[in-house]
Amino acid sequence: MFAIVVIPTSLFLITQPEPVFHAIAVNMVLVIGAMIFVLDRANQHFRNGIEKQSELNAANTKIRKIANLDSLTELANRRHFFHFLHSRIEDPDCEKFALVLLDLDGFKPINDVFGAPNWR
Repeated sequence: MFAIVVIPTSLFLITQPEPVFHAIAVNMVLVIGAMIFVLDRANQHFRNGIEKQSELNAANTKIRKIANLDSLTELANRRHFFHFLHSRIEDPDCEKFALVLLDLDGFKPINDVFGAPNWR
């Protein structure tokens, strides 16, 4: 677009005998060149911002996964459970939900062998 408008106009103005037209042509080329430079820099900053936002979103997704999933089993952990429970309680569209609690007898030996290490 720059070449279509500015170059023919500048050439026309430079071919005129009065020096004021030469000054106008030079001024026009310089101003439009500066505008193109500024817009290009703004475009680069905008693209960098989008790239950084994508990186930030990926990092936040990873952090949420680390915070809400067990590292060994990748099952939802206690934090995720309470967040889910709270969101269901606060959700006005959720009319009914059930919470089931299981107590497994004799599970301690299995948990001692395959579960989390005993930190006591």
